[in-house]
Amino acid sequence: MIALREEGLIGGIGLSNVSPNRYRDASQATEVACVQNAYNLADRSDQDVFEACRTDAVPYVPFFPLGSAFHAENPVLGAAAVKETARRLDVTPAQVALAWLLAQAPLCC
Repeated sequence: MIALREEGLIGGIGLSNVSPNRYRDASQATEVACVQNAYNLADRSDQDVFEACRTDAVPYVPFFPLGSAFHAENPVLGAAAVKETARRLDVTPAQVALAWLLAQAPLCC
């Protein structure tokens, strides 16, 4: 991948489903353009990678931000706290989940 970027065949190196150790290894070897891992209100198991990306100013692109279709009962949009907050604010559960996610690392500049 590094050689492909150096040859101009790709613009950047992104990582997906990467563990904290793999992220550290990659970021020590080359510039990481972005990381895409699962992360949402109900699944914060990737918090270490999320924090490392924030520290390194590497864009983190969460997939399944509203939960996964692989779960019959959506643990994000179906969460009691999310539904109650949405009702109280007169917004949708999706808006609550996305607002929470955006608040974790606000965009800057």
